Amino acid sequence: MSEHNTLFLRLEAPLQSWGLQGKLVFRDSAREPTKSGVVGLLACALGRKRWESVSDLAELEMGVRVDREGALTRDYHTVGAKIGIIQADASKGIKHTASTGEIETLISVRMYLSDASFLVALRGDPDTIRNCADAAQDPEWPIYLGRKSCPPSVPPYVGTAHFDDLKSAIASIPWRPAFVGDTRECPTRLRLQLEVPPDNDKGMTRGDHPIYFWPPEAEHSQFQQIPRHSARYVVEDWLSNGEFEVSNDFSAIGDAFVPKAERRDDPGYNRVKGSKLWNEFLRPHRLQVDNYICALTGLPAEEVHHKKYRDDIPSLTTKEEWESEKWKSTLRDHIDKDLVSLSRIAHEAVSLLEYRYDLGAERIDPLDSRWRPKVLITLQGILEKRETAFRRRKQRSL
Repeated sequence: MSEHNTLFLRLEAPLQSWGLQGKLVFRDSAREPTKSGVVGLLACALGRKRWESVSDLAELEMGVRVDREGALTRDYHTVGAKIGIIQADASKGIKHTASTGEIETLISVRMYLSDASFLVALRGDPDTIRNCADAAQDPEWPIYLGRKSCPPSVPPYVGTAHFDDLKSAIASIPWRPAFVGDTRECPTRLRLQLEVPPDNDKGMTRGDHPIYFWPPEAEHSQFQQIPRHSARYVVEDWLSNGEFEVSNDFSAIGDAFVPKAERRDDPGYNRVKGSKLWNEFLRPHRLQVDNYICALTGLPAEEVHHKKYRDDIPSLTTKEEWESEKWKSTLRDHIDKDLVSLSRIAHEAVSLLEYRYDLGAERIDPLDSRWRPKVLITLQGILEKRETAFRRRKQRSL
């Protein structure tokens, strides 16, 4: 099996901003994520300092699918009222009103994209893709979509896979509506922006290929440095109906990349689950180890989930057998490695996923970084459905 060379990210938020040309008093936003912005997002997730090299990230090919175009929103912004701010030309000092000599407020216009959603595919070296995938699921620093005031509204990580080109990679991920109950129809086609080699006749230049964000020689400088970019080449393309799938399943982010679950051994399952050994020894000990706290949500734990079933546990029925030296280490190892404490609702979410994906004789590890986002999204869906049902009952009782 080929190593995964493509990383998928979902960039979605109420507001996002991808500066391309704006400076000083006018800060623009491109209509889709910039290469510089996505590289900066990954560098932030990896915990890299501003002056550290991003050349390995910049070498990744990038493709963007616009699932929702979003609307350009203008923010009227003022800086320096009654305090003053040094102008871009520092030699001119603080700006003052010519007629009165008072400190002048600097007016800044900043553009944002509202209600936009993008699927980004990054293709390149498998080792770089693997490191970025791990960082996207467990970022070193908080990540944001263009500006620090624009945190993502959904987990950015979608999955990894192996593809020979960006277009087929992007087409493999289903389109989905913005939220449960969204009545807007699926677009008849989706706009793509794909990075191409410089010799491509249809390529358009875009000055967002990052060389550095902070000069290495200015590592200890106290002053803001100017990042440096070069041109890259992109083409506009489209995906028409029939070239992409549509999904209304909000737990299905990255369904093409359902990770392999642990296979359970039926003999071990039949002997352990529901037995006296389970009810009086294994389950209570796992809850005590976790202090009755859910390992996934931090809520009070009431259930214990099997991450894996083992076939080397015999049919032990008495406390003396459980605590005998012959089996004590085996049982303790099973408690430590194969069991996890969960709240009741988290356990329901895990069980729902096991049925949804028809895993059969396999088990999900909810703490696995590949499964955790799916479990949390499913859990959120359960809470939303319960809240809706509660409100309906409340309305009927009025």
